[in-house]
Amino acid sequence: MTPEKISNLLNINCQAHPDINFYHYGYESDIHINIKNNFTGDNSRGKKYPSLLFEFPSESWNLERSGAAAVMRGLLVFNDTQYYNREDGSNNSRSILEIQTALQKTALEVVLEFNRLGRTFGGREVLGITAVNNVIYAANLRADRLIEVVLDVSINYFLECSSFVADIGALDPPFNVLPPEAGDYELK
Repeated sequence: MTPEKISNLLNINCQAHPDINFYHYGYESDIHINIKNNFTGDNSRGKKYPSLLFEFPSESWNLERSGAAAVMRGLLVFNDTQYYNREDGSNNSRSILEIQTALQKTALEVVLEFNRLGRTFGGREVLGITAVNNVIYAANLRADRLIEVVLDVSINYFLECSSFVADIGALDPPFNVLPPEAGDYELK
């Protein structure tokens, strides 16, 4: 599994969800940009809400056992507009609490479906959001007056096996043998 495949799995999950109108993998500042993707086409549709942003994650690898495992930790940022509809600019009378509750419901649905798809991806259990470490609720954010529900998630998965094998004997001397225990090759 790769970060690209994880993002693609989130993306198709969002494509299928009736309450999400936009998905993006990137920086939180990208929320201000009309990004060309499979939701907005050639950028003629503008920013769409509710949306999900998968902010660039961090990752740790466990290489001690066979089948290298990884844990990716990142933020899933669910957004919607506060007191207006982005499509037509009309007023939206739902309260902040009502919108946060709707975003929380959507977030839970996305996480549970991501895990269901991840368990069947490739015919074996390969990934899943194993923890929601923290949930943050916020409102009146950024230029678009957004309401957010932010999930700090841990995604467990297996790294794809490497086919790389170092052919030491094919290198030019003195690099064609394993290095001695002492001495610095960079000085030669």
